[in-house]
Amino acid sequence: MHNLYPYQNVAEQSLGIIRMNGLPIETNGIGGGVFLEACRINHACDNNAQKY
Repeated sequence: MHNLYPYQNVAEQSLGIIRMNGLPIETNGIGGGVFLEACRINHACDNNAQKY
């Protein structure tokens, strides 16, 4: 998985991967998860889709 954040150790690398690929799973925005298939979706960084 991709990580665009700089890191100097394994813990920072793992946190960067979660920050890059994490998706919300709760409506309050607290819970999240990393989904291997969803992380492979090709997307643009500008907002071009919305969740309903």
